[in-house]
Amino acid sequence: LEDFVKLVTLHLSDIHFKSKEDVAYSYADSIARASIPRIRDADGVIVLVTGDIAYSGAREQYDVAEDFIETISSVVRR
Repeated sequence: LEDFVKLVTLHLSDIHFKSKEDVAYSYADSIARASIPRIRDADGVIVLVTGDIAYSGAREQYDVAEDFIETISSVVRR
């Protein structure tokens, strides 16, 4: 069993960001912290985002999503 790698996947779907005022945006830190007990012993973490990320595909909406994901990633890396 020593050759196995333990990976944890944090899967988010259909986040539909419009702006940083979206309620989901404020949950980035909470989502990451809720994952910490599961990832403590993991060799790696994959943050997987599927479905619609932006509400209408505007560049600014993807920027919001990128900030959201970066917040999660930075908390998980600690």
